[in-house]
Amino acid sequence: MILVMRNRIERFFGHNFRFILSVACLSALAGMGFAARAAAQDAPIANNTNAFSAEDIAMKKEWDKWNAPVKPFRLMGNIYYVGVAGISSFLITTSEGNILLDTGFEMTVPRIRDSVTKLGFRLEDIKIILNTHAHLDHAGGHALMRKLTGAKILMSEADAALLASGGTGDFTPYSDNMKSYTPVKADGLLRDGDKVTLGGVTMVCHLTPGHTKGCTTWTMDATEDGKVCRVLFFGSTSILPRVSLVNNPKYPNIAEDFASTYRKLKTLPCDVFLAPHTSFFGLAEKAERLKRGEKPNPFIDPQGYRDFIAKGESTFLEQLERERKEAGEKRNGVIHSAECLQPRLRRTKDQSGYYPWPDWYRRQIFAKATPLRRNSLPEPAPRLSCPPIVGTLSTLRPRSRHRRPASPHPEVPAHLTFRSAAADSE
Repeated sequence: MILVMRNRIERFFGHNFRFILSVACLSALAGMGFAARAAAQDAPIANNTNAFSAEDIAMKKEWDKWNAPVKPFRLMGNIYYVGVAGISSFLITTSEGNILLDTGFEMTVPRIRDSVTKLGFRLEDIKIILNTHAHLDHAGGHALMRKLTGAKILMSEADAALLASGGTGDFTPYSDNMKSYTPVKADGLLRDGDKVTLGGVTMVCHLTPGHTKGCTTWTMDATEDGKVCRVLFFGSTSILPRVSLVNNPKYPNIAEDFASTYRKLKTLPCDVFLAPHTSFFGLAEKAERLKRGEKPNPFIDPQGYRDFIAKGESTFLEQLERERKEAGEKRNGVIHSAECLQPRLRRTKDQSGYYPWPDWYRRQIFAKATPLRRNSLPEPAPRLSCPPIVGTLSTLRPRSRHRRPASPHPEVPAHLTFRSAAADSE
């Protein structure tokens, strides 16, 4: 039947049948190729929603709440709040232009623009963009904000590298979906103690690493009711979930950096405590009190700053101790508080003139045998799991695997027994 149909088709199309059949086959293959290519292009889009874990989706919902708009207002002096509900952005005005501290998410930039305009300022008057730390929710809008204003971005060296990577160079164990943003290169690098001055206003850079490797706390002076107040813009000391303080290959000295940061933060003068997240310093509650005209300014809260730092340090030390115990870390020279946290301590001799043995080494030794120098160890000595060995050196020789037969004469050793010739003849 197939041959009959083929012959009829050949007669109808003539000698061009094979050519037409070839073209039809090639067209079918080309159509399949286009369909496959379209499916491949659509696949990432379809799977992109599935690329987010349940935790990522929950966090994005939280971010939407953070990005809710709030009414901008003057905090004190020349400092204005232009951020959103959960993420702070501060506008510092000067006679030669303005300074913006933190830009939030990229989707936060339009809200900042609206807030600046509502306060009667121009967005184009922003000359300098500063940052507390280069995470997505505080530096994600840097690229767009610089495009809109032409302002210069000044960053710490470590966080400038993170900004240039678009957040993907961070040590946090999250997917790029949750930490990436539009990369941008900083216009200037800052070191600890550097000062940024514009129009007579000076902001001092204090490196406080830990949350990020280049996390920065800023200080400046502001005048309120004829009184000079010391304003502190806190960087952050939060330990994000799944970030390890012990044996962290991406940030080996994270614990030392956190400890150094807490030592520095406790020495910085602070009358007005501001932070990158509004919940850190109670923005909503203090803004409501300020709106009612409460005096003195509710944002003057030095005790709130000290309490916040003390609570954060306590949380840090508890997690550090817990992780060290879980990791079974050796405790020789390990530090127990942030005040004395150092890589190692020099060992000194005890009253007996010996170097004391580390606790972890002493426990291992006593689990096996008695150490030779007891006077170098604290008393009382631990109880042994086996009785002490008593005897002379000759009695401690290893036994042979082959036992000799017992001697018929107990007073004569077995290897010295003999038989007489008469006994042999019997």
